Amino acid sequence: MYLNNNLPRATDGVGLSASVAATRALILIVEKDTDLIASITAQLEQLGIDLSALARPAAGPSDDISAFHDLSLNRSTFRVTRAGQELQMGPTEFRLLDFLIRAPRRVFSRDQLLDGVWSDVHVEPRIVDVYVAKLRRCLASQNQPDLIRTVRGNGYALDLA
Repeated sequence: MYLNNNLPRATDGVGLSASVAATRALILIVEKDTDLIASITAQLEQLGIDLSALARPAAGPSDDISAFHDLSLNRSTFRVTRAGQELQMGPTEFRLLDFLIRAPRRVFSRDQLLDGVWSDVHVEPRIVDVYVAKLRRCLASQNQPDLIRTVRGNGYALDLA
């Protein structure tokens, strides 16, 4: 058990770091109260692995599927549907859509998209514009709104344009 009393006074607390199941650590900020620290310490020792399991996000089928409006992306089958119709797209367009659908309505700059989609290769920033246009063509559907919003000078978002 390691007690850190070196936190800035503005936090009014101490950092409590407990080693859980030899490789996991749980950090709690608690008010400076020895009874509370002793209570938490005892609970950590009793619950150990259970607490570390709670700290990890549960994996499940919902992690494989993301949806926005009438669009659905399935990561395990690499399929995209819009309004019930399966769409055809290349692997780069799929990765770009996957990145955007994880945070709908959030505006991503070209640099953020480069880091998220093309992190393993060096490409010029304007390649983002090319692949956003390709993705728009893939998502284009009769009588359906454009799902990629351009924010001039800032970037792109998965949003009802």
